[in-house]
Amino acid sequence: MRPDGTRVKDLPPLVAAIPYIMPKRYDAWNSITENIDEEAVKAYIRHWRREGVRLNHMSVIIAAYYRAVLDNPKLNYFVMNGKIYRRNHFCVSFVILKKRSDGVVNETALKVYLEPSDDIFSIDRKIREVIAANQHEHQSNSTDKFARFMFSVPGLPKFVVWLAYHLDKHGLLPRKIIDLSPDSMVFELTGRPEKIDAFLKLMADYQILEQCRTGVTALERGGMHQHMQKPAQEVREAQFPLPGTRCN
Repeated sequence: MRPDGTRVKDLPPLVAAIPYIMPKRYDAWNSITENIDEEAVKAYIRHWRREGVRLNHMSVIIAAYYRAVLDNPKLNYFVMNGKIYRRNHFCVSFVILKKRSDGVVNETALKVYLEPSDDIFSIDRKIREVIAANQHEHQSNSTDKFARFMFSVPGLPKFVVWLAYHLDKHGLLPRKIIDLSPDSMVFELTGRPEKIDAFLKLMADYQILEQCRTGVTALERGGMHQHMQKPAQEVREAQFPLPGTRCN
């Protein structure tokens, strides 16, 4: 048994064999497009604001996804060393920016742990509390302190990452280290389709968990000067996807 999950043993033989047949996550990579009615989300937020409760899009989306995980527990399964585990917690990880007094902006990773008893209001409160406790320059969380210590010693980061990888592979990584380490990163990339394809090919071995990809888009530039205005027809033509463009 791992500190962050329990081995799932009552699996059909074919399902249990999949991690050995396809050892990389991207071996079974499936992409879908899911449209969310933003007007419904906005209406929900406006309703509660009229009641004196302030919610934001982030809290609504996280709460909706968490409800989906509770209704479909297999969404919270993970694979390690050819074995399938049921995660014993649900954690949301995200990055915020902290601006220093000299104007330099630093990033810090935060984690919020949710419980089955949480509703959208308690989830929103947890998110606001963890942001408030880490948004200022003088505030540091455990991840920040651990990272500063690790990078202060030459050669230590490489050894720590190697050790953590092998301990995690065999289920021996302590829960405190799991809680400290942000285990995902988010990239936003813009460019022509061939540039995006090259980036995805480059990152394939880094186990991409999820991607959201749009077609080619164009935004009209506004301004007070006549030379900054573009004809509407030119803007509409620029918004059509190029041949061969796909949305995943």
